[in-house]
Amino acid sequence: MSSIRTIALSILHRYQQHGSHFSSVDSILTFTEFRSDYGVYQGNHLTDADLWLLLRYMTCQYGLGVDSNVRGYGRSHVAIKFPEHNENSITATTTTNNTNSIIMDPPPTNTISSTQINESDKAIISLKTTCKALHDQVNKLQLQLESAVKQSLSYSSKQQKPQALYAVKRKLQLEQILNRRLQSLETMETLLLKIDASHNDIQIIQAFNMGVASLKQIFNDNGLTVTSVDETMLNMQTTLEEHERVEEAMTNGQQYIFTAMGRSNKINEDDNDDVEENIQQVSDNNRLTLPRIASQEKRTRNDLEDDDDNAHLSEIPPPPPSATPNSELARLHAIFSALPQIPSDPPRSKQRRLRQLA
Repeated sequence: MSSIRTIALSILHRYQQHGSHFSSVDSILTFTEFRSDYGVYQGNHLTDADLWLLLRYMTCQYGLGVDSNVRGYGRSHVAIKFPEHNENSITATTTTNNTNSIIMDPPPTNTISSTQINESDKAIISLKTTCKALHDQVNKLQLQLESAVKQSLSYSSKQQKPQALYAVKRKLQLEQILNRRLQSLETMETLLLKIDASHNDIQIIQAFNMGVASLKQIFNDNGLTVTSVDETMLNMQTTLEEHERVEEAMTNGQQYIFTAMGRSNKINEDDNDDVEENIQQVSDNNRLTLPRIASQEKRTRNDLEDDDDNAHLSEIPPPPPSATPNSELARLHAIFSALPQIPSDPPRSKQRRLRQLA
């Protein structure tokens, strides 16, 4: 058979794997509950003597709390309290030669002080034993109630009216007692639930306190205060406002540049319009001046031709006197002879003008 140490470690391992260490109610057991939960090891039923030996060993080596005189429902009970869970106490279970064994650190050389069973633990034992007794009473009353119903039906079928009435009255009494027991049981179980919940609340509050202390320590180490946060927020606001002003200045500058470029383009367009208008005027003037110059040149040429003709006419000798002086030819010759002589060369102003036109 396995050693007592192996059995003790197996019990601790099963207890921790079951998750009972998270509940203040389940961590406290009576001897009856301990025997029911851990009285069998690898198919072998352990006697009460074996269990008491295990309890003494676990008390010395693993700090198990045992109190043999705790008042419960109707009598004294043995209270057994498991120590707080320690993850370093147990490792995983392995299988060697078709037997389960738990790999553990070497057993401690010195004994560990046992877990103390306080008044709240004793109250839990009292409530648990009362709930156990109430459950037994409810089950017994339920059986008695079913028996009374069967008796009343049996007496009624046999036409035994007094016995039937007695069975009915007993049934009513049992129902009343059963209802009271159920109400008491509900109250007890509610108390146990609240105790368990309060234990969990204590754990949560402790975690809150540790978190608050850690947060305060972080604040103190890093100088994080309301004043520093306000200063940071003020600096951030100032920086953002400065950035906004810079953005606004850049936007205004770009708008000014775009406006100036627009005015410059407009001025260039106006200048182009003036240039085009001047070109159009020059073109129109040229169209008007060229025909006038051409007409002047034509008139000048005509004048020159007329002068040449007059010069030739002056060189023509007068016709001989005719026998008929009254003829038309004689009259014209007399008229041209009376006219002043025109120089053969054009005047200097006309020559200069002709050179310019040429």
